[in-house]
Amino acid sequence: MSNIQILYSINPYICMTTRIDIRLPEQELEILKNYCQQENRTQTEVIREFIRSLKKKIKKP
Repeated sequence: MSNIQILYSINPYICMTTRIDIRLPEQELEILKNYCQQENRTQTEVIREFIRSLKKKIKKP
């Protein structure tokens, strides 16, 4: 009998996601695509990172 372990990882982004659609001018889309290609990252990763960075900019009451 072999010892087999199955490990599960739950990614919170998979479990709790909301889809949004945005419209971008062609020029801005090209900027995003070029950046993502340069950094070898997905558009989703880049946009999520940007949104997270906004938390620091929110003024507290």
